[in-house]
Amino acid sequence: MKKTIFIACITGLCGLWTIGTQANIIPTIKTTVATHAHGFDHQKFKDEIMSNDQIAVRDMIKSKDYDPNYLFADGQSYFDGVMMFDNCEMAEILLASGIRTDLKTSDNLTIAEKITKSASPCLKKLLAQYLIPKQPEDE
Repeated sequence: MKKTIFIACITGLCGLWTIGTQANIIPTIKTTVATHAHGFDHQKFKDEIMSNDQIAVRDMIKSKDYDPNYLFADGQSYFDGVMMFDNCEMAEILLASGIRTDLKTSDNLTIAEKITKSASPCLKKLLAQYLIPKQPEDE
């Protein structure tokens, strides 16, 4: 069977691909496009969270393109980095910026459920302060 070769240029990623490599590169291109949507660098923001740079995080939150409920291609949210390090100061910054506690992430748990299952008393205290109550289902 003959493979088709084509040239593609999307967001500066140019090259020759066969149909076989196309299947592997498309998710990467989608992630790159989504990460830089509207000029806001979601990966850089996540990196600042992971490095606990609270000043940079606050400055980036002020951006008009900041979306507190952004989910990465793998389904993770900004809050997953906070949970990894039990970082209560960063958690408070993010919760105050509008991250919804009912946001479902990659493991099909909401942020509230993740906090409830954690052993962190300070995250649980923050959850009580920022908890978004469940909405009644439409009947």
